[in-house]
Amino acid sequence: MKPQPSGREKLRSLPSMDLLLSIPELEPYFSSLGRETVKSVLSEALKVTREKIMLGEDTVPSPEAVFTLAFP
Repeated sequence: MKPQPSGREKLRSLPSMDLLLSIPELEPYFSSLGRETVKSVLSEALKVTREKIMLGEDTVPSPEAVFTLAFP
């Protein structure tokens, strides 16, 4: 069994904005909202994810998790 990653490791493993912006499922959002709005929403989702990690919540810092938080 693998040990649980520390908060610091989870923060380091957060996806980059470039990676998030390359998620194919975002294409309809780019068309309807524009790239800057999508980027802003993703940035807020990253911020929330970062805060949850710092509070010790069990948060998965994957691109899919951030996408789902941003666009439920």
